[in-house]
Amino acid sequence: MDSIYLQSVLSDMYMKLITHYIFTAGLLVWMLPGYLGFLLSVWLAFSVNRLIDFGHTHKHGFSSRSWVTHDLFTAPLWGLAVGFLTYYALQYANVEISLVILAGLVSALSHLFLDSVTESGIFVSGKRKALAHFSYNNPFINAVFIVAGLLFILIAFTYPVQTLFLV
Repeated sequence: MDSIYLQSVLSDMYMKLITHYIFTAGLLVWMLPGYLGFLLSVWLAFSVNRLIDFGHTHKHGFSSRSWVTHDLFTAPLWGLAVGFLTYYALQYANVEISLVILAGLVSALSHLFLDSVTESGIFVSGKRKALAHFSYNNPFINAVFIVAGLLFILIAFTYPVQTLFLV
């Protein structure tokens, strides 16, 4: 595969889906310590972020965010649903239900936060709102959030904390 082609494919991802994955996984690894927490973090980061981005609509060759998955009130419901289904699938793994569902919620909210700093923003009660107006593929802003996610992971494994949620 040609490296120029691969680079163009990777540069066309939404806010940079890889940024969503790494930032969310970093937040969750920080919340869910240990190796089971790491696996849950990676799963929820990938599944929730991918599910939310399935909600993009396509018109005239352009991709656009939909209120169904990118609204401040509907996106958390998707995260909660994935968290609940994940808990249900792992109910015998000695995992606290409230933490897994909370991690699903945090995954959805982190996705909305990252999208809210882009030009298109997110939906809040049917209207688009943005905290900032960076381009979704701005290399600097994507790098900042990727580094933040990696720092969360580094901190979580360098300074492990005990938690009441994972036994």
